[in-house]
Amino acid sequence: MRSPITVPEHKMINSLRLVMFAAVFCAMGGCASFPWQTPGKARDVALDSEKAERQPATLDEITIGQENGARAVKLAGSVPFRYISYKLEKPSRLAIEIPKMRSALQSSRIIPDDDDLIGLINVIYFERADTLRVEIHMKRGFRHDFIMDAAKLTVRIDGIDEDKDPQILVARLNRALSRIEELTEENDELKSRLALWSPALSEEAAGDGASSQTGTGGGEQVAQTEGIDSEDGVFEALEAWRNAWQDRDFEKYTGYYSESFDNNGKGRDGWAAARKNRFSQTGHISVKMEDLKISMGENEAMVEFVQKYSSERYKDTGIKTLHMVKTGSGWKIDSEEWRRTD
Repeated sequence: MRSPITVPEHKMINSLRLVMFAAVFCAMGGCASFPWQTPGKARDVALDSEKAERQPATLDEITIGQENGARAVKLAGSVPFRYISYKLEKPSRLAIEIPKMRSALQSSRIIPDDDDLIGLINVIYFERADTLRVEIHMKRGFRHDFIMDAAKLTVRIDGIDEDKDPQILVARLNRALSRIEELTEENDELKSRLALWSPALSEEAAGDGASSQTGTGGGEQVAQTEGIDSEDGVFEALEAWRNAWQDRDFEKYTGYYSESFDNNGKGRDGWAAARKNRFSQTGHISVKMEDLKISMGENEAMVEFVQKYSSERYKDTGIKTLHMVKTGSGWKIDSEEWRRTD
């Protein structure tokens, strides 16, 4: 009797290991083929999926229509998207911003036909922010709401009569009140500045309209007006004189001095020659007048103010007194005195 063939124990163990390895491999990779035999189609699907993930979302279509009695602007994207919206003025428009989206539209501007509410729609891409903005330009007041459905946003817009809408009227009133407050502050500031130039003009501005409300007294009113006009003329002449001095416009500057002007016995010509030489040697000039006081007489005025003079090389502060006379060519300086105070 032949003895049975025996398999060495270590070979049996190795065979079992190979069988188990093959079973596991088939379960993981599929028994029909090995990984290196994966069809090319599967690889193409994976590449297409990866390419789709890299492609930016796009705005594919904008349509304008009617929906439940309201204007409906529909934005269709290639994928669902998020957005923010806000109103812009001058011109009035509704803005919708969509981050990480670009336009696939044939045109960046849409102009509807015979639409009494929507003027046009602009589509703008901001490259740095990678954001697409859709601006709906409105011809009149409006209300709006949004309906988001997957990759489509519907903007429902209703036109309103701004002259009858309570909310708009309240908003207008608030803006008007705010403007009144701003003008009141500006008026107070101007009065304060005017008080530095002329207390008389400041008092007149504070009581503006009071004399006209009292009724009679026409002759007195005319006299008051003439006095104010004369004082205005003095003020305007002073400002022009100061500006000509600052601009170093010698002809204009000396033109505000009368023919009889005399300075320390030099006469007008001698004074003008000395001033011309000084003008030619001076660079930038700044002349400021503060605490201006004007006393009016008949065709003459006494003017006093604090003068602050500065140039590139020199500066001083002092009280300047001017005697001015009214001539056929306007108010002129007939004499001047200055005393230093700094």
